Amino acid sequence: MHFRRDYSVRFKVQKIAKELAGETDNVRLLSWVHGCNGGIFANLHRTGNALHPKGTLAKHNVTTFSGELGIGAMGINRFALSGCALEDASLSIYYTGFKFDLERDKAKFVSNVRYLEKSVKEVEALHHGRAYSYVQNIGDFRNLLPDLNKSFARLLSADPDYMATHKEHVADLLHRLQTNFTAYKQTKGYRRAMPKSAEFPDGEWHDNYNKAWLDRLQRELDGLHAIVRSKITPTKEEDLKLKDVGLIFASTTFAGRPVTVLDSEKPIFHSLKLGDGISHVFATDQLEKVQALVGPKVTVLPMKVLEDYIPREKAIAVYASRVAGKMGLDWSA
Repeated sequence: MHFRRDYSVRFKVQKIAKELAGETDNVRLLSWVHGCNGGIFANLHRTGNALHPKGTLAKHNVTTFSGELGIGAMGINRFALSGCALEDASLSIYYTGFKFDLERDKAKFVSNVRYLEKSVKEVEALHHGRAYSYVQNIGDFRNLLPDLNKSFARLLSADPDYMATHKEHVADLLHRLQTNFTAYKQTKGYRRAMPKSAEFPDGEWHDNYNKAWLDRLQRELDGLHAIVRSKITPTKEEDLKLKDVGLIFASTTFAGRPVTVLDSEKPIFHSLKLGDGISHVFATDQLEKVQALVGPKVTVLPMKVLEDYIPREKAIAVYASRVAGKMGLDWSA
């Protein structure tokens, strides 16, 4: 059996190891931890008091104010909850430092819009005969548009009056970009002439050239169009009062699975409900307010409690490897 790859087995073995070591404290039996901040409470009531992957939230027009607030939403967080085993909880604690800042988001949004203006003008100036340059310019949007997508939705929710002055301008830029992008795809976007070679003596047309990222770019454009047209529910200022409080949501019943064999991050590929999957929350501050928001079924403790357990848990992980050996499981595989 490949012990590291079958992480559900590893989780069971670590629980057995802790029980054999006399560890009965529920905190030490935590199997998975997820780091975020109090911005999650802005919309937790709209998600059924559950943690959901970013992609699931986006489909239901739920704006996020916690997490990485950027590139993470483009990767694994689209379809999974990022997290770690207890021995790697310091990594989850690190993620509690990513906090929503309205003024910083505004500054970044203005910068992105200026870059979008410049890029749209450059794309409009290109001729179809310069397809390679066109691809280079279109390619610049691959990272810009997802970032603009996420910040646009947050700002529309957090400060709709501010965004009202920019919404129509962004809609016009997107329309111009879409017009040129569509024309490019219809001509040379998915095709590229391959030069003559030993393998292709007559040359060849590749019909699917650039298709994957051009389709991804179209999805981001569609997402931005949808945000511009949608009526996003404004977020109340009091809902963001705890946005600077670092939080760890933890479970004693679920364990994540590593994306790669030696990866410290172990995401869970489904939602987790407070009190049914999420058993503990650790907070850097405002414990009473956090307890009132998460409900009586969840135990709220100071973050220092979790931090104190990490070195002990690393030792328990070593002990678990010995238990695995006695069970005939290959810990190193």
